[in-house]
Parts: sequence; C-alpha cells; structure tokens
Amino acid sequence: MATVYREMEEVDFQQGIKLAGVLVTADAAEGANGAARTAAQIVKRLLEGPGGVPSGDIDAGAVAALDALNASVLGFYADREASLGDALDRVLASIGGYLTVGASGLFTVGRLDAPGVSAVRAFTVHDILSIERVSPADPGRGVPVKRVTARYAPNFTPQADADLAGAVTLTRRQFVKEAYRAVTSEDGSVATAHLLAGEIALETLLADEADAGDEADRVLALRKVRRDLLRVSIADPAPEAELGATIALKMARFGMGAGRNFVVTSRSEELSRGGVVLEVFG
Repeated sequence: MATVYREMEEVDFQQGIKLAGVLVTADAAEGANGAARTAAQIVKRLLEGPGGVPSGDIDAGAVAALDALNASVLGFYADREASLGDALDRVLASIGGYLTVGASGLFTVGRLDAPGVSAVRAFTVHDILSIERVSPADPGRGVPVKRVTARYAPNFTPQADADLAGAVTLTRRQFVKEAYRAVTSEDGSVATAHLLAGEIALETLLADEADAGDEADRVLALRKVRRDLLRVSIADPAPEAELGATIALKMARFGMGAGRNFVVTSRSEELSRGGVVLEVFG
C-alpha cells in the first residue's frame, strides 16, 4: 500500500495488482483544475493540510505574487514515507522558489530572481560594519553556466515492455520507460567568455515541456553572468531588508563605488547589538 494526498486527505491506493500478468498503474490528478496545481497553491495546501498551519498564518499576497511569477502546473507524489519539508522543497525547487517566515510572522513564499532596478534601501560605509565574499554552495562555486537542463514530467513508476499490455503504443511505451523528460537551454557565448563555465541540471515536478523550457531559460539568464554572494553586517536592524528584497550597497569594495543592487537571500538578527547580518546575491 502507498499513501498519496488528494485534496490533502490521505487516500490509499493498492499497488502491484496484476490482471492477467499486467501491472496496473494510474495517472492521478489532485486539485480542481490547473490553477489549483501551481507550486504556490500546492505549498499552501501542504501547509494547511499536513502542516496544520491556519490559513490566516499564510501570507495570501505572497502566494498570489508567486502564482503571478509562475503559474505552471506541477505535481508531487511519494511512493514511500516523505517528510513535509521534503515535499515543500521539491515543489518549490521546481520553480526556484522558497518558503520562510516573514517579519509579520506569516509564512511567506517567493522566488530567487536577479536584483530589481529599485532598492528598498541603500547601505553605505556608515551602515556597514563588515563585508565579505561567500563561496556559493553550488558545484560550480558561482562560475557562470553555459547550459541549463530542466527535467520535467517525472514518471514515478517506470515500466519495462514486459509490464505493458500489447495494445500500448510505441509512443506510450517510450514515455513510461523513462523516469523523466528533459529540455535544455544553452548560450554558447558564455563558454567563450568563461572557459570554466559549467552546466546545471534542474530536477523539477513541472508537467509540461514549455513550462520546463521557460524555467531553464530563466535560470540560464540568472546564472550565465558573473554574480557575487556577500555576507554583510549592518549596524541597525534594517527591517526593509526582508528575504527577497532588493537593497543597494555603496562602498569602495567589490566594484560598488557607484552603488550596486543585490537581492537578500538570508538574514540573521544580532539581538545583542541591535543589528543584522545579511547574505545578498547579485
């Protein structure tokens, strides 16, 4: 027996049943329509259902904003025990999203994008106590990438020819043999400018090729240029610098003499001195 979620209620499906030697499987869908199967909506239902989070503790505006950024259809299935955190991570990773608790105390969602044009606040040498470059955690250590491959339409039960009925078409046979499909976005000029330019493979739960292609294009545009990850200690609480906000740094280091915009990817309060430590990307 395997447990899946449908409308966030547990439903049991018997697997491994065979009729006349044929394995019985199913294509299952949850949610009334495609608009209910976006990353933002699935995260909301996971929080409210298995997570037990009251709807009033979820930032509805942030959910709507993430839907506006990416309304692609996706789906999650677990054929073995999986934690709520694992499910949330896989859903959000499909579109480059994140989940956090905002300054308001509400669960909020967003997406990692390039810094915006306008900053909520500019920090200068008078505000910055210390600043250092941080090595990114990705395999390329921040080196620009030349190619992004997005895997999509995962098949959670790959099947061999022996598992299929004779009437199954060749197209369908090929589909069910593969664990996923893949689409690639590439910029050859990056390899010319950066000889060590690497590649990224995205594991997504996206259902459609076009949506997976759009996400591969988005990530390539974000990562094919040089980006810096910095850790900055600020002298005051800087409440404007919430996760996902665009801030500006202006100081005579790291090419920021004229000011440079970054997006906040992490913040840690320093209650002992009333300041905050930010990690910023841009």
